[in-house]
Amino acid sequence: MSTLIVVGHEPVMSWTAARLAGPGSDPLLAEQVQLGIPTAARCVLEVPGSWAELDRGGARLVAVARPRED
Repeated sequence: MSTLIVVGHEPVMSWTAARLAGPGSDPLLAEQVQLGIPTAARCVLEVPGSWAELDRGGARLVAVARPRED
């Protein structure tokens, strides 16, 4: 298994996650991502194939973690 971490700014990060999320993604999470994510949030996507084959809708959105507010 390989892991890639991409750090960036909004709205590019939510736009990218929304475009990569495809079949098997949780529809509620996909909707949240399409609306935008707050600062310091992270989206977790699983890619079933190789990175070279990754295309729009080619990943599965499995989690959106928001920063804890104190």
